[in-house]
Amino acid sequence: MLPPWTEWWGSETLAELIPDADLRRRIAADTPRLPRSFYADHVPLPSGWATRHRYSFLQLGPAYDEDCARAEAYGWPTAVMDGRHLDVVVKPAVVADLLIGLI
Repeated sequence: MLPPWTEWWGSETLAELIPDADLRRRIAADTPRLPRSFYADHVPLPSGWATRHRYSFLQLGPAYDEDCARAEAYGWPTAVMDGRHLDVVVKPAVVADLLIGLI
């Protein structure tokens, strides 16, 4: 079993990503342990899934440049937030506003 992802980078890095100590504790308490195989399993996608419905993509930081480019190639509406991966919990109102704008 892998340790919970909230333990992967050390407490200082996690505190930088999630500055609110109470929020950080609540997220850590709700983070499951997963088998290493969880990240090796292939998830098959149905043919045409990317164009079958109207999807959108919100890029939370530069680590997702390739994913955003792929979404644009699919013809999805995209938006880029100058943020970080965990902004979905750190800045939920900002993320929600951007998602509503995409929808």
